[in-house]
Amino acid sequence: MQINVPEKFKKFFFLIPLLTGIAVMIAAGVSLYHHATYAKTVATILSIDVDPGVGEDESTKYTVIVEYRVDGQTYYGDLGELENGYTVGKRIEILYDPNDPAKIQSTDKIGPAIAVLVGALFAGIGVYMLVKGKNGGPTVPTATTA
Repeated sequence: MQINVPEKFKKFFFLIPLLTGIAVMIAAGVSLYHHATYAKTVATILSIDVDPGVGEDESTKYTVIVEYRVDGQTYYGDLGELENGYTVGKRIEILYDPNDPAKIQSTDKIGPAIAVLVGALFAGIGVYMLVKGKNGGPTVPTATTA
């Protein structure tokens, strides 16, 4: 069975990877910007919620809850899903927004940097599809199923 995409939609198909790539790069850029503008403090891990892997990748997710102090006030926060290797009671360095200390994130720079590269790859594919389509080449691969 062949999947036919109407011609009027083929010329816009490049937008999917292009816009996805741009969105990923913007989100990662915001995270990297926070690394430059957020202040550092030390937090204590209070709990780690473990969510066993489900779905295709079956990877286990670890949600880390921390306690930290800024200007004499105690805050509690969720660092989101991180990799394994943390233990309850461990003291770790985190970043917080000086204007709103309740906003925190981990000090990990690898994740956002990888996201920028992946976003650039998707955007590049979108640009390639646009250029190839304008030069008479196919913009949408033809898929067939048995």
